[in-house]
Amino acid sequence: MLVEAGADEEVGMPQLLPGGRAVLFSARAPGAPHDEGTIAVQPLDGGARKTLVQGGWDGRYLPTGHVVYAVEGVLRAVPFDLGSLSVTGESVSLVEGVRRTGVTGAAQFSYSSATGALAFLPGPARTGSSSDARDLVIVDRQGVTTPLGLPPGPYRSPRVSPDGRFVTFDTDGGREADVWIYALDGESRIRQLTFGGRNQYPIWSDDGQFVVFQSDREGDRGIFRQRADGASSPERLTTAEAGAEHVPQAFSPDGAYLLYSVRQGGEWTLWTRATTDQTSTMFGDIHSEFLVEAAFSPDGRWVAYQERNGSQSADTFLQPFPAVPGVKYSVSPGGHPYWSPEGDELIVNMDIRRSGIFPITTSPAVTVGAPIDFPHEWGGVKGSPWTTRRNVDSLPDGTHIIGVSKVATADTVAIDDASRITVVLNWFEDVKRRVR
Repeated sequence: MLVEAGADEEVGMPQLLPGGRAVLFSARAPGAPHDEGTIAVQPLDGGARKTLVQGGWDGRYLPTGHVVYAVEGVLRAVPFDLGSLSVTGESVSLVEGVRRTGVTGAAQFSYSSATGALAFLPGPARTGSSSDARDLVIVDRQGVTTPLGLPPGPYRSPRVSPDGRFVTFDTDGGREADVWIYALDGESRIRQLTFGGRNQYPIWSDDGQFVVFQSDREGDRGIFRQRADGASSPERLTTAEAGAEHVPQAFSPDGAYLLYSVRQGGEWTLWTRATTDQTSTMFGDIHSEFLVEAAFSPDGRWVAYQERNGSQSADTFLQPFPAVPGVKYSVSPGGHPYWSPEGDELIVNMDIRRSGIFPITTSPAVTVGAPIDFPHEWGGVKGSPWTTRRNVDSLPDGTHIIGVSKVATADTVAIDDASRITVVLNWFEDVKRRVR
């Protein structure tokens, strides 16, 4: 063990410093924005950890005697003394417009110790700007796409109301995250539902009267609900333990149970909360390295969920509700599952360009039919359905889905050109000149 994470933090982006005396790494609170993290160094002789930078991610040591790190799409650097393992000057902005990876927060750059050259993938200087210019789109089973025409924004996780009239979704601009509602008839503007704290992962209550979401407004990452018309204050449903987080997944059709995912100690499990007595019970024996996405069947008798561990691909399973020990059925490798309105099909979001429609029979025996291809193109929105929140939902007609698509603008086309790598020669000389 080189660096031990605390109960309330995640660590990553390690680099063994020259001489092998210490490890440079990044740390943050679970689920917090990467740019609210810290750059730290851990001596390997058992000494205390030192925080070098507060507010940044993906720190790397340069042979010039500097630590460079990312804040949004900007590379910054501080002078660093390798002997004392300490910062010796102020932070300076070096390169603007470097691409970041959404899931890990990694800055897409590298350097040559031999020549002092820098190479990076171009991206926006602000992570909440052009790279997050998105719209919601409706897609039919032939792949025909109809954009809603919303103002470009960092939209995620759309969920359609039970009556099909509204869609709720969240936006994450980095430091703030909020839940919104939009009427699908297009006769009104999008409306912000939540204010204060980071609010994300919305779902609808079974009757469509409430939107339920994760929020850190009271410190922990528990689950709250608020009237969809905005006529009430947020009401707490669950309280997450220190270092844990809760993510709402679905309500049973009768509203008796809330299905939600729990992250604790680097592992995700699935739970149900009874709405009558507010007791919570672990569902089945599910243990996943990544977020467990799950959904109740329309008759409330089954739960479909996704599970992934280690280097294995994600798998979609079906279990009866209430869970029966040892009873589960394999549906498909990979993807996020959700049900068609009639409950006779399970739609699995396989990747960003297609879903699979699996005919399902549950009586008198469970059978899974051959998948039917459901093509869609989300217009450049990245994000593996194996590791991230589901970015798609079914409409009540059973023939259309709604998803998130990137808006093509002049600058996003340039940013998304994965074939272009920018190289800066003699970059080390520039670093030494500018960061003293």
